[in-house]
Amino acid sequence: MRIRGLINILLFLLGAGILGLIVVLAGPSEIWKASKEADWKSTVSGLVVFASYLFVRSLRWHVMVKVITEDVSWKNFMPVYFLNFMISNVTPGRSGEAAAPFLMKRHVGSETGMGFSVVIVDRILDILFTVGLAVLGFVYCVVFLDLPRNLIIAFYPAIAVLVAMTGVMIMITLWRKGAFALSIAFTNVFFRKRQKQLLDGLDSFYEGLKTLRERKVMPKLLTYAALSWFLLAFSYFLRVRAVLDSPALLPILSCWIISLCIGMASFIPSGLGSSQASFAYLLSLTGSDLASATAAALLAKFIALGVIFLLGLSSLFWLKHSEGRH
Repeated sequence: MRIRGLINILLFLLGAGILGLIVVLAGPSEIWKASKEADWKSTVSGLVVFASYLFVRSLRWHVMVKVITEDVSWKNFMPVYFLNFMISNVTPGRSGEAAAPFLMKRHVGSETGMGFSVVIVDRILDILFTVGLAVLGFVYCVVFLDLPRNLIIAFYPAIAVLVAMTGVMIMITLWRKGAFALSIAFTNVFFRKRQKQLLDGLDSFYEGLKTLRERKVMPKLLTYAALSWFLLAFSYFLRVRAVLDSPALLPILSCWIISLCIGMASFIPSGLGSSQASFAYLLSLTGSDLASATAAALLAKFIALGVIFLLGLSSLFWLKHSEGRH
């Protein structure tokens, strides 16, 4: 546990270091100047849309939890979800989501094993959307943006990896026997000690998927997933346009989804530093100055974190207050 805590601290410091470096390169005074000139209407609109995204995400989870525990209301489930989302945003690779089944068992009465299936199904959905959008983002940057040749060359293997990941994710979703066979073969070579844990996770995923199909809630779940991703993308666009008058929608979203993947791959909690630096750099290549692009990336990040922590801490207070009454 101490080693894991130390790794988290080191990753956080790495992210802070990357963030500090991009701020120094862009110029702190120029970043501050660009931030002060941010349009408050776009800022508030981005904040409201981002909060709406979190509420729709909570509906996604509630749809799955209702399959497990029918008598849980969305009103009672929301605080559990917001607290879990806050925890997941301060841990590497959102590993804090592992706490979700225990929070759900404690506050909504669902079984821990089924709680894990909710987390895994939601994670698979997010990965599918992330990878699919990232492929489109990389292709858009290669075809329509005037990027340095070396960067474009680096994008090609990234596109190939993402396409392969999409194929693997679809195979895992549709072919249970093949997924187990692949997982066993992989863990026999790598991470053998984690084999049972991985296979148990896969089993929970398929049981959860089977239950969702039997209860015919998959169309609703996919609708909420698509809506939540739309709101997330649109909120990011609004938060960035609060600082920048240009570029247009597609360049901003393409740079955003690529930087999101970089942040996830870095394993730094909440992608701190790695996402903002990569976004600012990519956006500067489209014609924006680095200082304004960095200011936009920082503003977008801090608004998101502010909403996440406000809802998460409020939920923690509400849950403790509710426990006290019982």
